[in-house]
Amino acid sequence: MKRLLFFLLAGMLIVAFAGCHPRDSGEPLNIVIGTGDNSSETEILTPGEEDDAPPNELRLNREILENVGKPFSDILRDEPNLKPREFGCVDAGAICFTDSSKTYSYVLLLTQYLEYDEYAAEAIEKFDVICGGIYTTVGEIFPDFKEGDSPETFFDKPGVENFRMWEFYEDYGLAYGAGFAFEGMSFSVWRDGVDSPGVMTAGDIALLEIPTDNEEIINAHYNDTVYPGGIGCEEAINRAKAYRSSQGGSDCGFSIFRGGIVPVREEMVLSDENAYFVRPILDWDTDMAEKNPVYYVGFFSGEVCMWQMLSD
Repeated sequence: MKRLLFFLLAGMLIVAFAGCHPRDSGEPLNIVIGTGDNSSETEILTPGEEDDAPPNELRLNREILENVGKPFSDILRDEPNLKPREFGCVDAGAICFTDSSKTYSYVLLLTQYLEYDEYAAEAIEKFDVICGGIYTTVGEIFPDFKEGDSPETFFDKPGVENFRMWEFYEDYGLAYGAGFAFEGMSFSVWRDGVDSPGVMTAGDIALLEIPTDNEEIINAHYNDTVYPGGIGCEEAINRAKAYRSSQGGSDCGFSIFRGGIVPVREEMVLSDENAYFVRPILDWDTDMAEKNPVYYVGFFSGEVCMWQMLSD
């Protein structure tokens, strides 16, 4: 399951985009389109512009991509009928904003534990929490789709990368599950039920996502609000990053999960009563080689203790 979450959250996942820092840009996502001739030349196509892709290329309904990458604070002001809603997403949950008059929803994040609450709402207003994607159907996002296509056939087009069929989809009661990367976005498509495995229909779920810092921003806002008086999540991450660098560790992102302020145990050798639980975001091989390291940062002192969660 960890492998799937890595894909959904892109790699779906994600996740070298952690930290407590909001994004600097509020500009909408510009999608890079290849010319289709295998050359290095590309053009920038902003969602909403005419897409005259050749017949053999994967066309997208760009009208529903217009807000991908925009700050949610702007989107919610422009579209006041949007309401938060949770959707099942294989082994995670998609928190989206939905308007019943639309055929798609805006993705806030994918998570297994983070609810949409007052802290998430405050973070959206105060920080650059952006629209991270679209939750819709195959028929809505892919205009060229024809009933009965198989995922392997339909997505076998120039520019589609890392296509895979999920090997365990039947274990989750799905007719099929597939994922791939295209134009800087991660796509997943699937259908509930085990009838007609491998054959797509227009009503199948289609989820596309871009990497965001949304979850880290919301988590940091929660921690700094609920546990006031400490050095803060951003500084705790900076301290952990500096410590890792001083020990010869590779550069990487860091995250503090929601409620990631923990009591200090004697073996942590910190002078504080509480500490920030800071995780480096590493690829699987590096994480295993380093025995799943984490960093405890003193709540007031900023002292750092590294801990390896796996033993020999």
